[in-house]
Amino acid sequence: IFTAFYAALPIDERRDWLERLVADGSTHIAISLKAGYPGSPIPAFNLMDHPAQFAAIVREIMATPGANGKALTPIVFLDEGDAGFRDRIRTFWPGIRAALGDDVAHLIVVPGWELVRASDATTPRGRRWLNRNSHYKR
Repeated sequence: IFTAFYAALPIDERRDWLERLVADGSTHIAISLKAGYPGSPIPAFNLMDHPAQFAAIVREIMATPGANGKALTPIVFLDEGDAGFRDRIRTFWPGIRAALGDDVAHLIVVPGWELVRASDATTPRGRRWLNRNSHYKR
């Protein structure tokens, strides 16, 4: 199950995926605000400008007990990692952060999936910005 596409699925399929993941021992689920691949049977989606919808999906995941009996932990990938990812995150993250409220403390938030195209100089700066603005404490 490529969970990057989780948010694009209808509710029944999302429930099925969560059940399968938990049955296989999952305690975390990696999700995206945006995903799309040519030829994918799951349609592309983009929730960057839909914070309430994304927050509802995050809460749906957190309401599901993981294999350890605790709530599943969403690992939120904010961007695909293409050039300009820091500017995109600065634009949409405040709305997503506000919609998540206190629930943001229960997430693992990472800048992007494929940051190989990001330079060594931009990746640490992006991570520091996220650390200051996510209120996520390790």
